[in-house]
Amino acid sequence: MRTGLQGGLCALVGLLLGLCSCGGPGIREGPNARSPVPHISGDPPLAAEVGRTYWTHFKGGYSCASGVCFRLDPVVLPAGATLSNASKSLLWMPRPDQANTLQVCTVRTPPDALGESATYSWTVTVAPAPAITGFAATPALIDPGSTAQLSATFTGGTGRVDGLGPIQSGVPLDTPQLTLDTPFTLRVVSPLGTEVTQTTTVRVTPPPVIATFAPVPDTIAFGGTALLVWSVSDGTTLHLDPGGLDLTGRTAFAVSPPSDTTYTLTASNGTGHQIQATTTVHVIPPPQIRGFSVPPAATAPNEPVKPDLLQSLSQNPRAPRWERRGVSRQEGEMNIVGLRDSSLTPPGTHAFPGIIRHRDAPRRPSPRVPDSASRRRVGARCGAPCVRREGRCQAGAPRRQR
Repeated sequence: MRTGLQGGLCALVGLLLGLCSCGGPGIREGPNARSPVPHISGDPPLAAEVGRTYWTHFKGGYSCASGVCFRLDPVVLPAGATLSNASKSLLWMPRPDQANTLQVCTVRTPPDALGESATYSWTVTVAPAPAITGFAATPALIDPGSTAQLSATFTGGTGRVDGLGPIQSGVPLDTPQLTLDTPFTLRVVSPLGTEVTQTTTVRVTPPPVIATFAPVPDTIAFGGTALLVWSVSDGTTLHLDPGGLDLTGRTAFAVSPPSDTTYTLTASNGTGHQIQATTTVHVIPPPQIRGFSVPPAATAPNEPVKPDLLQSLSQNPRAPRWERRGVSRQEGEMNIVGLRDSSLTPPGTHAFPGIIRHRDAPRRPSPRVPDSASRRRVGARCGAPCVRREGRCQAGAPRRQR
């Protein structure tokens, strides 16, 4: 009688408080002494995690028409939980909206022949799943031999960085000095053993290098074009001055300067390192005539013309030439032609026309030069005190003969 009373009280307390677990079967007295007292036993986990399967198994029994039976009926179960009588177990996957809550679970057996039943209750604490909301290196790009800081934010567990040790959410962790690109993996483990990971990489970049920077060709004619060609490594951005042109990703650029121009190429990487190289494109200007005159202003027909030419041909290795065209008795033309070097592109000439004017004038007779016979006749007429010396009559005594 005492044992039956204890079983009844246990069931009553279990129904009212949901805190009683009736373990093994009780012993009845009297006519029903052989009927087992309804009972439920189990060891359900008291902690659950969002997104992680929760499972627990039960044992027990009660008297029924066929002898001893065991079946469970749900009294209070969390949303989404299912109770299986085939396996005598409870299966549940906590949802995100159940995180950080207490979930009460209560199951019981059906009433036996005496109207008695067993009840089992327990409370489960639901924790959120571990989550990593951020994991990054500052800076993510460093120079060889420098360090970076790893920052992580996470919930639902404890954090650890492979190769470095524990890390707290929101507290930076320094890396050692790095010479190569290095990946770091963060692991966050919940109290129930669920693990989530995330990886970030610290990249190590050397300073940029400009291997070559030169124009092709380095000397051009006025109006010509040169191609600036370069080879750069480890440079993330490229700029060309003058002009502040962004040439990132390019390896050549055409220029056509009006005069000698020095160009500066600046390469920089993500860490702020910069390097510069310069080159000069030389420009040969076109020939220029600063002055042009033909003295005298007028000449006799067919008389040679000698122009007075003043000019400036800076850096031009080829001297100009002048030529006379169509000189007539009245007037003519004369071109002053400046030649460019034939090796330049494009080759060509510059012509500057001028006008030569002539005046009609009587032809002046050419002076007559006496021949040798005339010289002898002139010498024969020389008389004393004149003598013939060197083909001419000269005063003085004749030279003695040795």
